[in-house]
Amino acid sequence: MTIINSTNMNPNHKVARNVVQSTKKLNNMYEMVSSGTTASKWSELPAHQIALVHELNDNISKSTGNLDIYHQKSAILMARIDKLTEIKDVIGNAANTILKYKNTMYAKVMPIDDLIDGFLDELQLLLNFSYNGEYLFSGLKVNVKPIDDIVNVANVADDGCYTDIYYRGDFNGRYINAGDELIQKAIAAMHIAKKPSRENLDTAYEWLKESCDDIVQNIMVLSYEASNIADKIDEKEKFITFLEGQKSDLMALDLPTTMLRLNEEYTIINATFMAASKSMISLADYL
Repeated sequence: MTIINSTNMNPNHKVARNVVQSTKKLNNMYEMVSSGTTASKWSELPAHQIALVHELNDNISKSTGNLDIYHQKSAILMARIDKLTEIKDVIGNAANTILKYKNTMYAKVMPIDDLIDGFLDELQLLLNFSYNGEYLFSGLKVNVKPIDDIVNVANVADDGCYTDIYYRGDFNGRYINAGDELIQKAIAAMHIAKKPSRENLDTAYEWLKESCDDIVQNIMVLSYEASNIADKIDEKEKFITFLEGQKSDLMALDLPTTMLRLNEEYTIINATFMAASKSMISLADYL
């Protein structure tokens, strides 16, 4: 193989090589100006910037994972709040019905047993609600339906106290379950109201009102927790946006500097062409 010494290269070949190299640089810079980036893909960045991109991607991946967890927690909390609100409304309607029944005029026309059974049926459906296949009111036994039947099975003991005889879940976990005292009290109140003596109606009404008040307090606590999670979601989303911005900045083009280099390369090409032109004129004069 013959190696050509560049010092012996034909001047016109040198000019052509310089023109090709400068033109290639110009085309690359025109492409960067057009795209607004310093590279068309991450692998084209310098090694230290590629390492930084990997670090940013790791942080983005971890933050996105945390964000997904927060979204799941938020969705479950909101579902729990919604169901508790509906449960409170059913219990409140039962209390209002009992209050009306205590009025003799209404007692003659109100089918109290049927109305109470309707409320119990609604309550059972709500307490057996599942979210993504997991029961919300079974404690930590999320795969166990908490209630079999509260319409036909009364949870009132012989001494007149309410019990959790109907409950199939456990009492672990941080949130209200279908066996908690405030739910026991509401169910028992409806059952004793089906034996509508004055004393039973008074007791049933008081228990239902107490149950409603307790549920309202729990809803307030859950709402506060949901608000805190919403704040964390907002923080994570802003942080991920910041990290994505840092990635984009790594490839962002320094336009003023690039335009300066563009002008420099353009000047070099013009100078090269002028030198080539003078060389050709000198050669013609010689001949």
